[in-house]
Amino acid sequence: MLSIPIARYCSIKRLALIYFSYAQQDHKLNETSIARLVFSRKAAQNADNFSYWVVVMPMLSKLLFCLLLLFSIKITANDYGSIIISRVTNVYDGDTFRVDIDQWPALIGKNAPIRINNIDTPELRAKCPNEKRLALLAKTFTKNKLFYAEIVELRNLNRGKYFRITADVFIDGESLADSLLSAGFAKIYSGKNKKQSWCH
Repeated sequence: MLSIPIARYCSIKRLALIYFSYAQQDHKLNETSIARLVFSRKAAQNADNFSYWVVVMPMLSKLLFCLLLLFSIKITANDYGSIIISRVTNVYDGDTFRVDIDQWPALIGKNAPIRINNIDTPELRAKCPNEKRLALLAKTFTKNKLFYAEIVELRNLNRGKYFRITADVFIDGESLADSLLSAGFAKIYSGKNKKQSWCH
């Protein structure tokens, strides 16, 4: 793959012409060999226009697109800001639910799974009867908060396990995590430490 320095000094057309010209001569293509030809007019003049547009150009366009995409992802990683959801579509349990976010493309924002940051609520599929009972109460608590809210805002967005979006959830300005903790339906959980038992 070509490095950023070479891409800076060569236009896409220039790189395509050099690539095809050198390939025609059965030379081994690598960054060093291409770099030697960057300013070679002879290499550019030997390229075939038809092959350039039909074969080489699509390949190099995809390559440069991928480079730009990776570069942009690196810049914006862990910095996804906040968003106000359009509607809640489903509540799975006390700390997980699904929403529609109309501002985002449907592929990402339609029925998107949300996991509340830094807490853990009881599991509905737990074997312990007490945890199951608390899980139903926690689900009802979260469901009521979400469905009767005027504004549900997701802050400190990130990507968690199972392709879920993790976020600090605010209901009309109030932290949903703090409300669950105060009500006794959640425990602090960072994702790294061991989950605390609900079976007491």
